[in-house]
Amino acid sequence: MAGDQDQTFKLVSPTFDHGGKFPRQYTNGGQGARKDLSPPLEWYNVPEGTKSLALVVEDADATSEPDGPAVPWTHWVLVNILPSIKRLPEGLSHKEESLGHE
Repeated sequence: MAGDQDQTFKLVSPTFDHGGKFPRQYTNGGQGARKDLSPPLEWYNVPEGTKSLALVVEDADATSEPDGPAVPWTHWVLVNILPSIKRLPEGLSHKEESLGHE
């Protein structure tokens, strides 16, 4: 039912489409200060009663060698994000900010 989809938890970025290619500044191939930034992220429909959120950013098909096997690479992990937080700004991985609780 279409109404059920409206309540599904969604994690999106306003800078690229689902399944799309990451813009260059969010990769190691960017330039200068516009390199390897974390993308802005937004989420919707956090289930009622949620105590905290966690986010794991993993490259599931990373390789250490050009012809090597795909080995998951974890870029960063955020835990204890308050459910009242609805977005992460661009470049958060380069900042020291508190978004959650101890």
